[in-house]
Amino acid sequence: MISIPEVLRNHAVAAGAERWLGDLPVLVNHLEQQWDIAVGRPLAGATEAYVAEVTTSAGQPVVL
Repeated sequence: MISIPEVLRNHAVAAGAERWLGDLPVLVNHLEQQWDIAVGRPLAGATEAYVAEVTTSAGQPVVL
């Protein structure tokens, strides 16, 4: 299960994007499986998009 930063959640709710919030964990899980990545903690400061640390199957650190 992903962690959604409070500031991002608040911005999404203010924009009427509750459905996006609800769908986000399923989308991230799908991307993890499709791209063979492991999503880690969200990065601080994102207010309009979900941004998180990711590790590829080869061990390379990247950003989602």
